[in-house]
Amino acid sequence: MPDPAPTYWEQPERVEVNTDGSKSITKSFKGDYAALVSYAGSLTIGTTAESDLPLRSVNITRSVGNRTQQTHLATLRLEFGADDSYDETKNAVVKSTNWSMKHTQRVVSLMRKTGGSASMPARGTLEAWKREPDPDLYNNFQYRNQVGSVMTLDQDAYLIAQKMIKGIEGAMRFYPTIQRVRVYTTGKIAGVGEGLAKIATMPQDCPWTNAAKSWLKVGDDIVLDSKAGTQTRTESWIGAKSWDADLYGKNAWDLDG
Repeated sequence: MPDPAPTYWEQPERVEVNTDGSKSITKSFKGDYAALVSYAGSLTIGTTAESDLPLRSVNITRSVGNRTQQTHLATLRLEFGADDSYDETKNAVVKSTNWSMKHTQRVVSLMRKTGGSASMPARGTLEAWKREPDPDLYNNFQYRNQVGSVMTLDQDAYLIAQKMIKGIEGAMRFYPTIQRVRVYTTGKIAGVGEGLAKIATMPQDCPWTNAAKSWLKVGDDIVLDSKAGTQTRTESWIGAKSWDADLYGKNAWDLDG
């Protein structure tokens, strides 16, 4: 880099270390505006200086006087560092991977216990009891059927109704939620956003695959940090005993309208 003219005053340089370990340097000069413009014109973006870091930006700010009039003074700011522009023509490279697992709370309806097995009370009997307008019948866990006969809930339905009559409609359950955070270089990342709300096979390097029998992909977000020259992709899966294939399988129903 050529030495600045005597009308320049070099300011202390600023050195920053980015999250990926790379370094960027900002050098500033203050002095005569015309001379700084001439000096800046002698520089070329991309040429290396300051420990082989390429010049990536040149900025001149002219000073303003007390009456908001421009003066002959200015500040020249030069930034050096790796080219951090996003280039979708090249593939991004994984720099680091971190896994984490937490448990997500959900409230499950008690009505889920009313179907799927002959030993479970039928949903219809509970629904009929809930609609019963006669308070005496309702409070005795009875209801009238379509022909007007008084019916009594069976023991299984009675146990559920006992909770419902107290205002308890559901119960807390906790499901494992796994998250993978990967930091990439800038460039194209294949598959972002694909497979969301679909039953998924967990990546082989996941340390907690056995925490659930079935997994559903529920998140795939990406953030570009142009200053650091990195991209951070966050993927999430939630586990359960099973997921309905009609709703979340490969050929799930089209419910988008």
